[in-house]
Amino acid sequence: MSRFMQILLLSILFSILIGCSNINQSKDVVDDSLVINSISVGFGGDLNKTLVSYNFNLWNKTKKAIFIMTVEPILSDDLRKRLENSELINEINKTINGSSSEVISGSFSLNTQGLDKQGIEKLNIELKKFKIISEQEIGIETLISFVSESKKACTSHSIIFTHRSLKAPWSSKSDWQGRNVN
Repeated sequence: MSRFMQILLLSILFSILIGCSNINQSKDVVDDSLVINSISVGFGGDLNKTLVSYNFNLWNKTKKAIFIMTVEPILSDDLRKRLENSELINEINKTINGSSSEVISGSFSLNTQGLDKQGIEKLNIELKKFKIISEQEIGIETLISFVSESKKACTSHSIIFTHRSLKAPWSSKSDWQGRNVN
């Protein structure tokens, strides 16, 4: 086979492999698989102890079920120091199916002793972030796509050339072990 034909075949092979390795990557990418799309927060209790209750809608944007184990509100250091009990972690243990949502509710108590209503308001109790511990089953995804109308399966593989000489096997009339080839 002529050197030109060898180079042409290798160029075509590499083009196909590079093209197949990038197919369908962008449509499978999801920014966030779980999102909070609405939240409500309520306050109750007395002047010495304020109960903070929250309730939000947790949306699973994936196609697969996700098991939610725990939810923990992220609080500022000042609010953490005022916690009545240090337990913020809310055990959920619910499955959210793909493309659906679940209402998550929880509460915690803050020590507000010595503060009046305006003092409690000045604490600026905001719940904007949550730590969510989840579990989901995933499998190995095989990329198989079709090239043009010929319906030839194309998979992504790495090609490793191993040879002992410094010359590439297609650049001379010898194979990868240095033997002469006609």
